[in-house]
Amino acid sequence: MADGLVPHRTGRPLSDRLDLRLIAEMVEPRARVLDIGCGDGALLEILVHGKGVDGRGIEIDMNAISDTVQTLSVVALFAEGSTRIRGVSHNRHKETDRIGDLATELRRLGADIDEQDDGLIIHPRPLRGCELTTYRDHRMAMSLTLAGLRVPEVRILDPACTGKTYPKFFEELGNLLGQPPQFA
Repeated sequence: MADGLVPHRTGRPLSDRLDLRLIAEMVEPRARVLDIGCGDGALLEILVHGKGVDGRGIEIDMNAISDTVQTLSVVALFAEGSTRIRGVSHNRHKETDRIGDLATELRRLGADIDEQDDGLIIHPRPLRGCELTTYRDHRMAMSLTLAGLRVPEVRILDPACTGKTYPKFFEELGNLLGQPPQFA
């Protein structure tokens, strides 16, 4: 990343662009995010430069951007204090139950999760490496990958499911990290 900038990519869904920017932030804390070309810039600012990454947990209604719930949930594992995500009960009826299944996988990492009808409360705890299931959900795979940037020995099962919307996710992640992805 030249000069700590994360390049803007057009033509990719906002949630995928958020995933890459949050990955960049976890890898290079001084990375700056350029305009993402949509009206959700304020939320992106909160997620990348605000309480969700560099400090305390947040409480947020993510109804309008529910495809990014998994990503914020993983980032919240590293916050100081709890994060409450609400307003996303419809996430239970996506490719998988993106509330219940996400809670299961975050618990495998060692997190303390309160599953709610319309979201999650994430209480950070010491984490451990483990195998994480994607449930054949591309967003689960991409977001759970974030945990592996900070927690040793995290293995994402069925990483190829990202091919649904972002076939080059792991290739681009490898480029961002300066190393090719490794698959067992």
